[in-house]
Amino acid sequence: MVGNFNSAQIWRMKNLTSIVRLSRSNIYSQIKNGTFPPPILLGKRCVGWLQSDIEEWAASKRSAITQDSREKIGASHG
Repeated sequence: MVGNFNSAQIWRMKNLTSIVRLSRSNIYSQIKNGTFPPPILLGKRCVGWLQSDIEEWAASKRSAITQDSREKIGASHG
């Protein structure tokens, strides 16, 4: 089973920008580049993002930053 959609939290753009600290245009630019989760359609002109998708995106960003830092430290000691 994919998950319990009843307990899924959906974030709208206003909440999303304050949580991820990116501007609306930056978010849409990253969506276009494939580096940010796409929104889900909630209505004709209404979109939102699943909290779980954003949490996975944030975790992958943290992981990439940590890996990059380790590589730089290793390069400076090698």
